[in-house]
Amino acid sequence: MNRLTISATDGSWLAGLTDGEGTFKLHTTPRGKYVQREIGFKIELRDDDTKALNLIQELLGCGTVVFHERKKPKVKAKPMATFKSCSLADLAEIIVPLFSAYPLQTKKAREFEIWKHIVLTRYHDTSSATVHRKYSEAYCLAFDSAYDQLDSIRKYEGRITM
Repeated sequence: MNRLTISATDGSWLAGLTDGEGTFKLHTTPRGKYVQREIGFKIELRDDDTKALNLIQELLGCGTVVFHERKKPKVKAKPMATFKSCSLADLAEIIVPLFSAYPLQTKKAREFEIWKHIVLTRYHDTSSATVHRKYSEAYCLAFDSAYDQLDSIRKYEGRITM
């Protein structure tokens, strides 16, 4: 199901902003003998650009805008604001269609393709007639592989010369 309703101008603007400031999140958190696997999308800006984040929330009809200090404060660091979406339905029905229709242009496009596969796999697992809230072994393996791939892509590779 696709719930995305956005103009081409706004979709292109969001793709460009995401190329520079967006993050496709796959995160693991140990919970005793289990591991919680989290999926999300965020755009983080200085808090004096909150108007843009509120516009994103309005255009997409999902997510939240939160305020916080930088995790690694620098001298004269400014407070930050973040648009984030973690609802599996919103990710699968709004965020995935957005970047499928308005492709990213940087190496973040590779990150999106890896992340999209995990989002859609989990979405279809939880929306099927045999709903599995628990993670299947296949999903855990795919998630862990995607996590490693994203980590590899995000490492700075230096200038590539031809």
